[in-house]
Amino acid sequence: MQVTYISKIETHLLILEPNGEKFASLINDCLVEGMECLTVYERWSRHPDLNKYEKVLESWDNRVCEVWEQPDKLYLDCDEWLVENELHHTHEVQIKKLLSAAFSKVTQFFESYRPYLDAYWENEQIDFALLQDPRLMNAQEVISALIERF
Repeated sequence: MQVTYISKIETHLLILEPNGEKFASLINDCLVEGMECLTVYERWSRHPDLNKYEKVLESWDNRVCEVWEQPDKLYLDCDEWLVENELHHTHEVQIKKLLSAAFSKVTQFFESYRPYLDAYWENEQIDFALLQDPRLMNAQEVISALIERF
């Protein structure tokens, strides 16, 4: 009987889905979509709808600003706040780096399953049809050996 040995069997039988790169891409996509969701918030400081209220204020009333001008954009723009934030510019690289380290640890952990995966592979290679062969000698010993193996 010929024996087949599978090198790094865990890479064939234990597959991570999604893999590290796809997972990092999904997280980065979620971050980008989250930032885009923030742009739907309408700005209310110096909003045109508040002009009528600003006009009735007395000179001694508290004001938002000295000169009441309509803003350039009425919706939030997070890029203005984040332009100088280093983490905002490197978050994609940071996420890939962290997830790469995490997924390499998972790969190392999978290596601990090697003895069980080898046994699984060997068991899958057994041809149980041979046990039904009427020409099998000492069938009881063969069956006992298989049961002991399992």
